[in-house]
Amino acid sequence: MKPPRTHSIERLLALLEGHIDVSWAYEEDLPALTYYAVEIRYPAPPVSTDEATGALELAGKTVDWAREKLRELGVEC
Repeated sequence: MKPPRTHSIERLLALLEGHIDVSWAYEEDLPALTYYAVEIRYPAPPVSTDEATGALELAGKTVDWAREKLRELGVEC
């Protein structure tokens, strides 16, 4: 199945459920990053340095989590 073209992290996580454990993503509120993928690209209120730092940290954790899940499936990255 080809994934849909979307910036909605919540929608993508929903597609993964049943295939891998995505509980970490919800515990870390990963869907909140969707704001930075969509809304922030258009005229939007600026974000604070703390908010941007937090989003970047969560994005980094997410990349690590995704790599771990891919390795568990036998995909090297």
